[in-house]
Amino acid sequence: MFRPAYNFHGGGEPVQKGPYTVATGITVTQGMGCMLSSGEVTTSTTSSSHAGFAVADAAAGAEVYLYDVSTVMAIVDANARIDGASLDFATGAQAVTSKTNDDVVVVRTSASSEDTLIMIHPIKTIYYTSS
Repeated sequence: MFRPAYNFHGGGEPVQKGPYTVATGITVTQGMGCMLSSGEVTTSTTSSSHAGFAVADAAAGAEVYLYDVSTVMAIVDANARIDGASLDFATGAQAVTSKTNDDVVVVRTSASSEDTLIMIHPIKTIYYTSS
C-alpha cells in the first residue's frame, strides 16, 4: 500500500484535493492510485492519466479526497531502485512493477531493504479542480 511521505515541492504536508465521488462498482482503498473518469474516481490503470492517491477508503457513491499529484508516496518494495527510474502501477494500483508505460517515477535511490519513494510521472499527470 502506498503511504504519503511528503510534498515534492516542499511546504510541509501533502496537499489533498476533492471531494470526488467514487464511481459505481469501484471500491477505493487508502493509498490506491486513482484516476478521474467523467469526474468520478476510479482505479488507476497502467498507461492511463492519473489524478492522485486516495486519502482514505471509500465505497462506490461515497466522497473521497485525493493526495495531489505532487505528493511523494512510499511503498514497501523488495527491489533496489534508482532515482529517476520509471515504473508502472501493478494490477489494482496499490504496488509498482517494472516499466512499460511510465506511470510513476522514483524520486530517491533506495536499497531493496528501504521503502521506494515515487510520485506520479509528470507525463501521466492530470491536473484537476475539486468538484
